[in-house]
Amino acid sequence: MGTMNDTPSTSIECGTCVAAGTTACTDCIVTHLLANDDGPVDFVPVALGSPSDTGAAPVDDAPVDIRGHPAAQGHRGGRADPGDRVIELFRRAGLVDEPVVRAMAGLDLKNVGMRIYVDGKRRASDFGEVGFTRFGIGGPVVLTHSRMVVDALRANRKVVVSLDLKPALDENKLDSRLQRDFHERREERIDSVLRGLVPREMVETCLHFCDIDAAKNARLIDGRERMRMRRWLKDFRLDISGHRPLAEAIVTAGGIPPAEITPHTMESTLVRGLYLCGELLDIDGDTGGYNLQAAFSTGWLAGRSAAAADAGTLSADKPLS
Repeated sequence: MGTMNDTPSTSIECGTCVAAGTTACTDCIVTHLLANDDGPVDFVPVALGSPSDTGAAPVDDAPVDIRGHPAAQGHRGGRADPGDRVIELFRRAGLVDEPVVRAMAGLDLKNVGMRIYVDGKRRASDFGEVGFTRFGIGGPVVLTHSRMVVDALRANRKVVVSLDLKPALDENKLDSRLQRDFHERREERIDSVLRGLVPREMVETCLHFCDIDAAKNARLIDGRERMRMRRWLKDFRLDISGHRPLAEAIVTAGGIPPAEITPHTMESTLVRGLYLCGELLDIDGDTGGYNLQAAFSTGWLAGRSAAAADAGTLSADKPLS
């Protein structure tokens, strides 16, 4: 049982927990709601912000559990182990010396290609912006695919991200570009020449992976070293060992399956008078405002539907206009 208090924010308190002198409600089941002393509430829209917004326990520790239909099972989370889209994926400790990793923190790369491999098989390809932080990589392209990456990591699968830093050039054209630059600037140090090919923050990383001395003159770079540079520029690989905590996530996944919702009202198909919206639903989209729009739209529809049902003006066959 839940009782709505009369504070300005109109929150919901669990009567059982209040009577027991605790507000740490974790296992209680909502069977009905009481609006102060006015009796039961027949039509209830329910929305739930993600744990990343509230500092609450992770979704895995607090699955959606709304019961009330005859079988007393109710809605369960749409996935047994709901994922969370995270801001960043971070690199495996020890893969690269710490000074090299820190040297790229704060760097944002635009117009790069990204490929994701899971257990050696390519699972996704994309193009756009990738950023480096003191933890690893982030940015819009990473966010778009991080649900898949998190799922793979939780299944103990090996995840590798490959960055193509020169997607507009194939390997032959890139090799010609390297030969030209090395010839035209043959008396300069290779670390200076590389600043014309990659951002300054990436020069040390490039030389580290390609095993080339930064003080070496460009004219002394041999064919094998040039090949290593070319391959690194087209296939800079990062082993992904984990993801940032749920508290830093911006979108969560998992929840009530859409099949258990009446789409033109957002009413539960299992619990009459219960209207669900926002992150309670097992839907999520790419970054760029799609998730906010889904929350706004489903919330508007759930609220309007509940109000119309309470007023007796809601039709089961027609959507709201």
